[in-house]
Amino acid sequence: MPAATASSLSPIQGAAQESDEIRVTTAIEQQIRFDINDLAHLPLSNGSWKSWKSCYVLADQIEPKYSDWYQIKSARGLHIVGKCCNGKFYEVAVHESYIPWLLRHDFDFLPCLDDDVDVDRAEPTDAEIRVHGIPAAQRRARDSFLLNIINAIKSGNSPGLVSYFRHIVPLPLRISLEWAILSHEILESDPQIRNKFCFCLLLIALSLNHDYSCPTVVELLEKNQDKLFQDFRKVYIDLLDTTASKQILQFHFIALVRALFTFCGGRKDFLQEEFYLGNTVSQNADFFGYLVGITGSHCFGSFIIQDMLKALSLSKAVAKDDVHLLDIRGLVRQMMDSLPIGFPQGYLNIPAKLLYGLGKGEVDQIRVQMLLPFANIQEQN
Repeated sequence: MPAATASSLSPIQGAAQESDEIRVTTAIEQQIRFDINDLAHLPLSNGSWKSWKSCYVLADQIEPKYSDWYQIKSARGLHIVGKCCNGKFYEVAVHESYIPWLLRHDFDFLPCLDDDVDVDRAEPTDAEIRVHGIPAAQRRARDSFLLNIINAIKSGNSPGLVSYFRHIVPLPLRISLEWAILSHEILESDPQIRNKFCFCLLLIALSLNHDYSCPTVVELLEKNQDKLFQDFRKVYIDLLDTTASKQILQFHFIALVRALFTFCGGRKDFLQEEFYLGNTVSQNADFFGYLVGITGSHCFGSFIIQDMLKALSLSKAVAKDDVHLLDIRGLVRQMMDSLPIGFPQGYLNIPAKLLYGLGKGEVDQIRVQMLLPFANIQEQN
């Protein structure tokens, strides 16, 4: 029998027979419907979150590895948000510049679902609940949603995507999303910024506890920068606690870390500047100590300079040359001007013990009241 050629193959051929065996030869003709490289040339020029659209794709059209959607899901203008809690659809963030290409190549998706279809992004599917139980399934659904977002943020090449996720994130996960955005920026920042952030974080923490030979301080000084930031990654913010008072403090803590990051040269983010003015400056400094496992009762800046320089020189997370060349008093003043963690000596001529016991908002109001007479005199002149 003559050998079969590519053009003569039919979907199923059964013709050849050797000895007692019958061999069935199959040939599957696969048509190449699109070139995925086309997507790489589509611009993502609009940085607004409105340029991203939520589309819904049937699960059986995106889960199989041979499916069209699976083949393109890594394109920078597409990001998997997660599986809808009805289990039938995936929500996919699609950049508007991709939509004409998807329609032209017959990709099936819905721009929205019926009003009676639940698409709560923080809830698990019924199948997940049956397997894991409600509490575990809810945790898994939240973790999966956040992981998808973090992976999208890490891609770093999709303008407007972070704002899009901020727009669609369920309220219980807003805190965790903001922390993911901030921690990613810090960990991926330029070495110079990251080094200064690390140095300032140690300076605040070591200001709280002047016993530099105690086990917790010694353990902190033994950590290199990677170990220090490894602990930083592990900061846990309760995903399920949505009480108003807890959220206010959580946003406040994020604002504190963002302020320190900005002071060190990082990007400003006005959505992470929600300070709670009821906190005292001592409580704010304590939070930075908590980030690296240090507690204490001293105020920021109230240390003996030589002792602090010696302690910092023992840290494996900072360069010793940077320590000895440092104007530490000047740095402390700059940090107090930029961060609500302390006051200069003699500030407002109010005793330090009283000053540090007041909320930052109360101190600011006192300062305004003290300046009013001078403002009135200037207006009269």
